[in-house]
Amino acid sequence: MKDKKSILRRGLLAGAMTLGGLGASVAVAAAPAGASNTQMTAVGSFTTFFMMHALFPELNDINPNPEPTGGTQSIASDGATCSGGVTYSTTNPPPNGSGAGKTFLHAEDTAAANLQGCIDFGRSSSPPEPNAQTLPNGLSETGDIGGSTFDYYAYALDGVAPLVGTDAPATVRDPTVDTGAGAGLTLAQVRSIYECVITNWNQLTINGMTGANAPIVLFWPQAGSGTRSVYQDVLGFNPVSTAAPSTCTTAQEPIVSFTANSITAPNEENSEDGIIYENSVGDPNAAGGPVAAGAVTNAAMYVYSAGKFSSAWNDTANNKSNANNVVDQTLTGSTNTLGNFEAGSLTLASVQNSSGSGQGYVDLTGQVGRFNQDTNRGTVAVDGNTVSEANEWYSHLPSGGNDPTLSTATIPGIRYVYNEADTSLPGYNGAKNLIGFDNQTSGSKSVLCNGDMASTITAQGFLPLTFGSGAPSGSDAAGSTCREFPGLSYPGQGTPIHWTTPVFDGRAR
Repeated sequence: MKDKKSILRRGLLAGAMTLGGLGASVAVAAAPAGASNTQMTAVGSFTTFFMMHALFPELNDINPNPEPTGGTQSIASDGATCSGGVTYSTTNPPPNGSGAGKTFLHAEDTAAANLQGCIDFGRSSSPPEPNAQTLPNGLSETGDIGGSTFDYYAYALDGVAPLVGTDAPATVRDPTVDTGAGAGLTLAQVRSIYECVITNWNQLTINGMTGANAPIVLFWPQAGSGTRSVYQDVLGFNPVSTAAPSTCTTAQEPIVSFTANSITAPNEENSEDGIIYENSVGDPNAAGGPVAAGAVTNAAMYVYSAGKFSSAWNDTANNKSNANNVVDQTLTGSTNTLGNFEAGSLTLASVQNSSGSGQGYVDLTGQVGRFNQDTNRGTVAVDGNTVSEANEWYSHLPSGGNDPTLSTATIPGIRYVYNEADTSLPGYNGAKNLIGFDNQTSGSKSVLCNGDMASTITAQGFLPLTFGSGAPSGSDAAGSTCREFPGLSYPGQGTPIHWTTPVFDGRAR
């Protein structure tokens, strides 16, 4: 990514979809009137960026990481739509995160004519949400950016959990002891840590094991991140605020975001950000350079994707101490290349379920010790016993509920990952033929929603959905491997949108 490039790829017809990784084309039902026969382009979440790229290699899947100096990503101009074209660079960075992707897609509704149709759908690791409101716990929901015109298609499961260093009690980070009765962090403990009530790892004794005498170093995803949105809903407050219930001082306040084009990657969902932090003065070019290995990460707590953790563990070529990151991480005036996950320092924590038993988000069966990017590698995946639809956070709200902290799911942080399309845009039906299905009895299904891509989803570290098993009521009338949810509604809290041909403005599409 150091060289200037465009990631524009050959157009993908809505009526013929490429099987990711197999090089084959699979015919599907003919596209309805108005469906796209031009290049399909997506923006948004980094959590699902590599997965969507693997599923649809010909998709113009925009990388949300700002390009290094001189690097570009382009959406070619088209005589029918997006006639102005778009080029992303360090001075015009692409949408970074689920929320930013939704914002960009929705903005096309009222964009200048030469910029409409540039983006066909968005990647999202956060769900649709109700209208803006203040919840009973005081948490403010900004409301779903796309409003009622968005249509969400869930196609896989992920888990969001704390990523912790070796100063945490072993019973939350060692796969040999972090599951079972009394093991793992409780949700109340995680909340207390992000409220700055618990500030040192030695304040935690779990299953007879006490953490090291080390102040907890808190980190928090950047604004616009789906991971940030989901875990804020789970916690029930905004950790970057010093307002109640937080007792954090300004000095203790979690880091809000990373710095683009510095030695820290700008997106927490980037599996190659390596949780490598700048020195204490925050200047990547200051004397001393980056912190020594383990100087921060041993005491860290972060919020991370189980799917991305699994894919990083399994990717021995790109996730090791001498591998460069997706974001250019060479220091100014230096040839120093930083690696990924710091060796032996970080692992995804076990968290207790509602019955008091520790459960891991990734299956580490047969693994010995915590993650080490240079040794102790293996083939792992998200644990289907923990990461399941039976535990999905939002679909377990009380009927008619809109306060996500009231979820009855047995373990926190399990989420769907989605693609969303805007029903008011002319490319909606084309996008739907690629990423969705017709949510009616015997409704047509895309290849993604017909189960044909399950092995690719698994290879990317996530858990594919199955045919109708565990689907929230009304979300899958067609018997597919996707779930449909409307905008302005948490999963299971609204009426799915069925196939409707939007009103087109006469432009060829």
